[in-house]
Amino acid sequence: MKKIFQVIFVLVLTCALLPSCKMRPEDAERLKAEAKAGNLKSMEMLAAYGDTLVSASEHNHYMDVLVKNGNFRALGGKFSEEYFKSGKLSEKRWKTLYMRWMEKGARMGTPDCMYRLGVMYLEKEVLDTTKAMYWLRQAADSLQASARVEVRKAEGKLTVLDAPRFAFRQMWDYNAREQSYLNRFSNATFHFMSECLRSSWKNLFSSRWWQSLLLMALMAGVLIAGIIYALGRQGREAVSVAACGIYGWINGMTLFLFTKGKSAIPGILLSSDAIGQFSRQPATFGLISDICIWGSWCCLIIIALVYLLGLIRRIRRGKLSLWSFFTYTFGTVFSCVFFYCLAGGVSAMSRVIGFILAAILFLFIFGGSISDEDLEVMDVKAQKRQEEEAERLRKKEDEERWERQQQRWQDSKKNNS
Repeated sequence: MKKIFQVIFVLVLTCALLPSCKMRPEDAERLKAEAKAGNLKSMEMLAAYGDTLVSASEHNHYMDVLVKNGNFRALGGKFSEEYFKSGKLSEKRWKTLYMRWMEKGARMGTPDCMYRLGVMYLEKEVLDTTKAMYWLRQAADSLQASARVEVRKAEGKLTVLDAPRFAFRQMWDYNAREQSYLNRFSNATFHFMSECLRSSWKNLFSSRWWQSLLLMALMAGVLIAGIIYALGRQGREAVSVAACGIYGWINGMTLFLFTKGKSAIPGILLSSDAIGQFSRQPATFGLISDICIWGSWCCLIIIALVYLLGLIRRIRRGKLSLWSFFTYTFGTVFSCVFFYCLAGGVSAMSRVIGFILAAILFLFIFGGSISDEDLEVMDVKAQKRQEEEAERLRKKEDEERWERQQQRWQDSKKNNS
């Protein structure tokens, strides 16, 4: 039992403390080859995270190409460069400068630029509701989730589930549409679950508070049901459930901490090409991408072995029929997908949860013993303490009884005299 908790401790601590993996020299060489072949995502990764592995001339070349293609991150980078070169600017001037770069991308058809431009036109310094709604609707038509939320809000039709379902649609039909099914499903589902949590909290103190409470109750019910279901698994089933949960947590952590965490701009949703993959994908780099690939293969092998062992066991017992085969297969797939999605969604708070669980497991493992010998020693010590306490109480009662007797003798002598 102690070994199991030590393994869990190491996994949780890894999820909580694993650094944001930097680009390695071999990653840079591979990405440069991809960029030379015209891969814009590889150019973006090199420009954003290449650091000393990318020369100044290469960086400028990548930025120029990305700006010509309306890349949101490159346009933001160009704004930052011009902002720092211009010295100290007033709030109105730097906002005007930012809007100029965003409009450049918006006119090239970049949904995130359209959204940021529309939001800027809603601020009082440059308020223009006509332009704001024009660009927000343009972004919404391009499936930009935050823009669709703003449009629904302006129409008075916003619900708590709008942000989650729009985020799912953006990931599925836009950001990850060219990736594998598992990658699209992972990005879309993890964002959906994360936005459910965010949307329920944001709308809790609005007129939609009752929707928030219902959504929170539903999420809590799903989480509790998942925990109860997981605790009820035994033997091989527990192994497959644990494998899917850990795999989902790692993929979710990759999305929310390393991909989204590197560029946390309000209203901008990012996808990760590294998660849910069985081979190296273009524009991916670092140790975390390797972990995602290893995790995919390990999880698949564990699930396949557990499934086949269970199937062979049923055949040997003569309990395999068409119906039992269907229910067993469906149950295996459902439990794997359920815990994968649940762990991936919860991983949005993986750093906080990781630190809490790591502290609890550390205290449980290293702060005390759980061996049979130690338990016997603890029982003996506890029994000895009880006996000592009982002896102390007995002596105290004897002393009090003797004092009362002495007092009665003295009172009797006084009465006789």
